[in-house]
This record gives sequence, C-alpha cells and structure tokens, in this order.
Amino acid sequence: NNSPRFGGTYSWDIGVNGMFILVSITSTLAVPVTIFGVKEAKRTEAVSFQTYLGQCWALAQKRAVWQIVLYLFWSTVFYCSITTTASPYVKFYWAKVESFNSALIMTISNCVSAGVLMLMASYGLHWNWRVTFIVTTLIANGLDAIVQYCTIFDVFRNQWVYLGMPLAEQVPLAINWAVTMYVIVELAEDGSEGVMYGLLTTVMAMPMILGAMVTNIYCAELQLKSTDIASDTSDVRRDVAYSYMVKYGAAAFSCCWVVLFPRQKAECAELKKNGGNYPRVGAAVLISCFVILCVSVTSTVMTHLGNSLRSQSETGVERLRNKITLGEKEKVKRE
Repeated sequence: NNSPRFGGTYSWDIGVNGMFILVSITSTLAVPVTIFGVKEAKRTEAVSFQTYLGQCWALAQKRAVWQIVLYLFWSTVFYCSITTTASPYVKFYWAKVESFNSALIMTISNCVSAGVLMLMASYGLHWNWRVTFIVTTLIANGLDAIVQYCTIFDVFRNQWVYLGMPLAEQVPLAINWAVTMYVIVELAEDGSEGVMYGLLTTVMAMPMILGAMVTNIYCAELQLKSTDIASDTSDVRRDVAYSYMVKYGAAAFSCCWVVLFPRQKAECAELKKNGGNYPRVGAAVLISCFVILCVSVTSTVMTHLGNSLRSQSETGVERLRNKITLGEKEKVKRE
C-alpha cells in the first residue's frame, strides 16, 4: 500500500483487509512447504509434557545455560528493547519516507543479512564473540545516530539517505545475530536441541515487553506525539534528541553484559563441562524472568487501556461541546 493514507503517492491501495489477506496467503503457504519439504525421523515414543518440562529444568540448572540466559535477557533489554516512540513520526514527517521505498529497502536489507550470514559461516567462526558484540553494537548505533540527528536538527532530510544508512547497519546487526546463534548451537546437546532453542529464544523475546514498558514511561514525559513532531519546533527537536540519546545510551550499556558471554566455542565447551549445576540460581533466574514478564505485560496493557479511555473521554467531551454550541446557535436564531 503506497497511497497517501499509507504515506505514499499512489492513487490507489488494496486497503488494510487486502494486506491481511496477502499475509494470510503467504503464511498458509508455509504449511505445505513444511509438510513436504522437512524430512525427519519419526520417534517411536512420544515425549510427554512433564518430560519436556523436566528437560527444561535440567538445562536451567546448569551454569552454562543460566549465565547465557542472563546475558541474552539483559543485553536484549538494553540493546534493542529500550527505544523511542518518536521513530515512526521522524521517519514519516521529517524524513518524508514513502511506504513503498521503506518496504523496498527492507527487502534489500533481508538479502544483505542473508549474504552476511553466509560469509560469517566461512570467515567469522573463530572471531572473539565478546569483541564482535561490542564492535558491531557500537558501529550499528553510531551509523544510525548520524542519520537520526542530522534528520532531527534538519542538517539534511532525505528519505534515501535515511533509508540507506540502516541498510549499511544490516551488516553488523546480522553478525551480532549470527554470534548469538553460534552459542545456542554450542550449548545444545544431542536430543535437547529443540528445548535449548525454545528456552533461549523465549528469553530473547521477553525483554521486548519490558523495553516497551520502560519506553512508554520515559517517552510520556517528552513531546513525542505525532502532532508534536509535525509542528517541528525547537523544543520538540530537543525532546526527540533526548529520546534518541536514551536509546543509544542503553545500547552502549548493553555491551557491559558481554562479561557473561563466552569468548569462543572452546570457552563455551569448558563452561558446559565444568560449570556445574546451581538449582537455586537457575530457579531464581527463571522466576525473575517470569515476574518481569508479568509486570511488563500488565503495565503495557494498562497503559494502552488508559490511553484508549482517555481518547474516548476527550472525544465524548468534544461531542458534548459541539452539541452545546449547536444548541446555543439554534436558540439565538429562534430569538
């Protein structure tokens, strides 16, 4: 959709329902591909849910696992979960990015990421993982900061520059993601690959809700609404700059958590072999993650509910004012 109501220039669009239909079709196509394209040996005995939970608990007790869980959770919170609510408005109002061009660059970015992952398989297997994380994090956020602040303070506002620099960011971001996957592969043992992948990827997804809560709290104190960005005043620019400062500061702080991450697969293997089991620590880590998840979900839901009720209340008040004004006008006419 690239019509004016979706931020584009086309005279037509397929509408929101059309987008949902396309997404449904492409998602449905994955079913036959999975059925006929994935070949795996059938298990003679089914694994019960109780057995699966037992495997998860056995893994969570190991220092090699809960140490990586702590790293993935907190580094993800600061690296990509704490952000700014101004980003879509800066992109639309100030950089004047059209939806079609944004989708095109996103497609190219995915291709670049795939190419980087292929190169990583050949040249990046023996890199120091800690150094790789720090370098890629700083480079990616440094490149993004250049474009964002030039756009915020109107040094230049060009949609292709705004879209082009994030395209370059895909290289360090893909490297960062690949290293994370290396650790999951190294930690997994025969028969526990699925459990390990499920546990660690779930832990990586939970911080998104916590980050959204933190982002909503601090952004509510700044002038970051769509109407504020559209006004483009010096005060709004200052607040937007502050919000991006928080975002980049959090990303830089995420580098501190690499002390929990192994330097290479040899160190990871050593941690698996001699790290030992710590049931209390493992339980504390899992319970803490669950509590944080519950608090974050509750806060996010209440925030959206409050905004919805406030919007409905303001709409009702405005309608009442219009009725009163209309009634007064009719009264004047009758007189």
